Amino acid sequence: MEIKRRDFLKKTGSLALGAAGISLLFLGKDVYGEELKIRLLNSYYESGLLRPPGAVEENQFLSKCIRCLRCAEVCPVGAIKCADTGSLLALGTPFIVPKERGCTLCMNCTRVCPTGALEKIEDDQDVVRKKVKLGEIVLDESICSAHTGKRKCAACFYACPFSGKAIEIMPPDLKPKVNVNSCVGCGLCEEVCTQGAIRIKPHGLNKA
Repeated sequence: MEIKRRDFLKKTGSLALGAAGISLLFLGKDVYGEELKIRLLNSYYESGLLRPPGAVEENQFLSKCIRCLRCAEVCPVGAIKCADTGSLLALGTPFIVPKERGCTLCMNCTRVCPTGALEKIEDDQDVVRKKVKLGEIVLDESICSAHTGKRKCAACFYACPFSGKAIEIMPPDLKPKVNVNSCVGCGLCEEVCTQGAIRIKPHGLNKA
């Protein structure tokens, strides 16, 4: 589900369809009808894409993002992918799959975005904690090694850039406790969890 710049030009047909989908959404209900606009927007949310840091509200993001791939190119760990399949609205837009690679919060992507689809954010821990919210952390205690008593782990705690705040470890069994309000949704905890007990739920995705 990812493409590089050299492959991107080969997919102009798909991108044309994506542009058409975006046009349908933003031309207004007088032309295409409110029902169609809602259906197109819902098709995006069903895909459940997790946007890079600094992403503006989804309607604005889909309108502003020009699919230039700059954010993906500057990501030092290759966490940002660009959608090649799925919803018409999502084609060519950047997203992150934390299980494959979490965001290291370097903020490089926010500095190279030419349209403001990703708002610029300082590479400062306090600023990042205040402004970044990629998604919502979800912990399934029923399959967490520490919570089920299989073994002590704490991998998520050590991977978290805000450990002690976003993720706490409760003695004596090292059971993780997540704090949704302190979590920025970087997904580094999801990346290291061998049990799949932690995931970052994208904004707009209603499924638990």
